[in-house]
Amino acid sequence: MLKHKEEKKSTTLCNFSLEKTSVIQETKIFSDNSVTSSRCIEVLTKLIFIIEQGAELSCDEATSIFFAITKLFQFKNPILRRLCHVSIKLLSGVAKDIIIATSCLMKDMTGDDQFIRASAIRSLCAITDASMLPGIERYVKQAIVDRNNGIATAALVSSLRFNSVNPDFIKRWLNEIGEICKNDSYISQYHAFGLMYMIKQHERLALVKLVAKYAHTSFKIIPCAIFCIRIAVRNLSESIDAAEAKVQLDFIENCLHHRSEIVVYEACRALACIKGVPIKYLSQVVGVMRVFLGSPKIVVRFSAVSTLCYMSSKHPDLISECSLDLESLLSDSNKSLATFAVTTLLKIGSDSNIDRIIALISSFLSEITESFRIIIVKELKYLALKYPAKSKLFLNFITTMLREEGGLEYKTGLVDFVTTIIHESAELKEEGLLLLCEFIEDCEHAQLLKSVMCILGKEGPTAKNPSQYIRYIYNRIMLESCQIRAAAVVCLAQFALNVPALKSSVLVLIRRCFFDSDDEVRDRACYYYTLLKDDADPKFICDSRLVILFTSATIINPEAWLKALDSYIQTDDGSRPFTVSAVTEFEKITLPEPDSTSSVGPLILPQDESEKASPFSTLDCILEKMTILNSDRFSHISKPQHLTDSDAEFDIICIKHVFSKNIVFEYIVRNTLNDKIM
Repeated sequence: MLKHKEEKKSTTLCNFSLEKTSVIQETKIFSDNSVTSSRCIEVLTKLIFIIEQGAELSCDEATSIFFAITKLFQFKNPILRRLCHVSIKLLSGVAKDIIIATSCLMKDMTGDDQFIRASAIRSLCAITDASMLPGIERYVKQAIVDRNNGIATAALVSSLRFNSVNPDFIKRWLNEIGEICKNDSYISQYHAFGLMYMIKQHERLALVKLVAKYAHTSFKIIPCAIFCIRIAVRNLSESIDAAEAKVQLDFIENCLHHRSEIVVYEACRALACIKGVPIKYLSQVVGVMRVFLGSPKIVVRFSAVSTLCYMSSKHPDLISECSLDLESLLSDSNKSLATFAVTTLLKIGSDSNIDRIIALISSFLSEITESFRIIIVKELKYLALKYPAKSKLFLNFITTMLREEGGLEYKTGLVDFVTTIIHESAELKEEGLLLLCEFIEDCEHAQLLKSVMCILGKEGPTAKNPSQYIRYIYNRIMLESCQIRAAAVVCLAQFALNVPALKSSVLVLIRRCFFDSDDEVRDRACYYYTLLKDDADPKFICDSRLVILFTSATIINPEAWLKALDSYIQTDDGSRPFTVSAVTEFEKITLPEPDSTSSVGPLILPQDESEKASPFSTLDCILEKMTILNSDRFSHISKPQHLTDSDAEFDIICIKHVFSKNIVFEYIVRNTLNDKIM
């Protein structure tokens, strides 16, 4: 007995390592006169297995196998006959001349074995094209109304393919399909409704009438009831009159009293998702969901709380009736369900019960994973924006959460929450900034730490006592990596720029970074120290930002920068610093004569003048004429772009003058014909 089990297990495992070539070779036994049906069943099983596993047969291989299979119709074994039907169906998309099996399949369709009849219908419908459809119409229509539900189901499912091939032809079968829709004792009713929907899916009024016909019917077949609910939802999503909409809603409401929990939930979900549903229907949904919350089945409870969570965003007053039921779910063993309950409570929270909800969440957070905590933090943020008077309570709650360990996404959500409170509640700004300062003392996420530095640099200088944050920021320069040190230098520079009283002390701290081991930190320290020291040129500081401003008099080609720097290194003895003015002077001397395509002048220029013009020589003239841009800072000039073909009668060139808030397009039109004046 044990040996027999081992052999059976070995044979089963062998099937998973079948090779296509060996299976194709085995199919040649179908032509052997002495072959047995059991051996053919084994080979056909292997063939079906490799095809279902994704093996691709060539046209010649599939055709050869198909003709070999046709010889097996001489056997009377029902299992072998059904395997032949399945194999023909799988080979129908590849093999040639497969239509010759039609007569054999039609003969099987009229036999006595119901299983063979059903499989023959499926195979015949798979190999039939639109031109052959009238020839088998009578057989398919008879199969649809057959007393055997398996045969009717096979005909209905196979007819779905015909609907995509010849939909007008299938419409002639509506009477037969409608008869099956009345049969509520088997799954064929669901297939009939599916085929009916596919036929009428582009006829809005027909679908409305289809649902109205069964508006007061209690479907016994669960998939059929769910399918009709979804058809009703589609009808309600389209523009229909009030009377028709009421019929659809009444049908869905009728499904709320179905004996199956699945159908009831589908109806509740449909009413919750449809826009503009009257309150009386939603009240019934909430009542059903309250019953579901007390179900011993986890799936039922989860479906109820997820639906209530969805509805709480639009109808918090209705869901508030379920507050006590939702609170009881916080101790549920399923943490996904409990998280949904917490999220729903936060969405329906009011000014009177926020304190109690926060107290419940405090003990709950330690029991859930970080992914669920992220969801709760987002909902807490929305609740804080809704009730700014409770910001102090939320900030105290976040303080505890920030001190715990967590991943980058979780900590980022908490920092965003603190930033929101800082922006929305001026009286809590000091406390929120101190909380962030405490957080950066022990933050293991470099990217988040740099973001906090940016927040401190932006909000810290405007606080009541900005000096208290300097120590925390400077500690990052002493203890953190080079990226954090560079960000801390920028943050300190913001304090020196916006708080004159702290400028001298901050410059001392920045000067200490001159000897940092990292180039980026040293360069930033030297840069900001130079800009912020007492004798710095004020034109380098603008709009509370540390930027270098190039005015219209300082339009420098990048190549000129490189040439001027190279000249400074090779010729200068280092007694004078390298300045922007030196680059400008060097450019004026060494810049080559611009090409005619770079000319800027009036709207239309003669050819000789356009060749001598330069964008740098006329920019001041342009700026003087455009008084509207007096307050706008000039950025740069783009390269000239030709808008016409080279062989055109005239050449149009576009040059863009880019400012901080505006872009000026200058068009140059040049005549390319020497013997004509344009």
